[in-house]
Amino acid sequence: MLAFKNILVPADTMSDAEIAAKKAIELCGPDRATIHLAYSEHHKTILERFFPWKTAEPASFADAKDAFRQLSDLKEKLNADTGGADFVVEQIPDKTDTTGMAGYISTHGIDLVVINKYENGQATAVNDKTIAVELANETTIPVLTITSDCLNHPVKSILLPVDDVLTHEKIKLALLFARHYHAQIHLVALLHNNEPAPKAKTDAFYMAYKILAEYGHSPHYKILQGTDPADMLLRHAAQVKADLILVNAEKKPSFLSQVQKKMTDLLHPLASLHILSLKLSI
Repeated sequence: MLAFKNILVPADTMSDAEIAAKKAIELCGPDRATIHLAYSEHHKTILERFFPWKTAEPASFADAKDAFRQLSDLKEKLNADTGGADFVVEQIPDKTDTTGMAGYISTHGIDLVVINKYENGQATAVNDKTIAVELANETTIPVLTITSDCLNHPVKSILLPVDDVLTHEKIKLALLFARHYHAQIHLVALLHNNEPAPKAKTDAFYMAYKILAEYGHSPHYKILQGTDPADMLLRHAAQVKADLILVNAEKKPSFLSQVQKKMTDLLHPLASLHILSLKLSI
């Protein structure tokens, strides 16, 4: 079972917050968890920061006071619907880029961030794809990007790409999600045709398989090789009908950071693919 204790739901709108909060409820462990419904100190500043050519949509919170009121109403509604989580409405200090959210994550011991990518068919500001990457990089906390359709789509197939560094945290998270949803893990190594020495990557691949097997999960596995590993992985994700993919939140160019960009770019409002971004660590 998943063991998330403090889940952050940063919100631009009421609908946006409700979708992410319902997914957060689904991800709570057997022990009581806290879901933080968070808004910025100056909501429109977030919109203007990432989308300077746009103004707040009518569905957006008018200001901090309006955000607190609407999210407090949502808190009462969710409290009535579930007994498995506590909800708090909090204000995130409005600072440059993601520093406000990163500080909040550190202060409150957040162990997962859930963000809804779309609001009325368009990417929201605080939930733009760059936010997931930046937050995962700055905080080392996994960030789950979803759409509203993910609420009605159970995770049955998990795609776990392996780079040349064995990522124990990624393996641990894949196992947690697999057990929570009774899902199958598909382990994949991506090799470039022109890669001079793929031994480190294949070693990490086989080690990942061994670790998963030792924990009682026999993954499906495949080594993909070609000139565009990101596109290969996308095609393989379609073949195995992946519902969740774990990707590296890297700022430097790499195969898996290309995958992160392409996955989030292709994630449309009706998609049911969950994307879990996390910082590469050993």
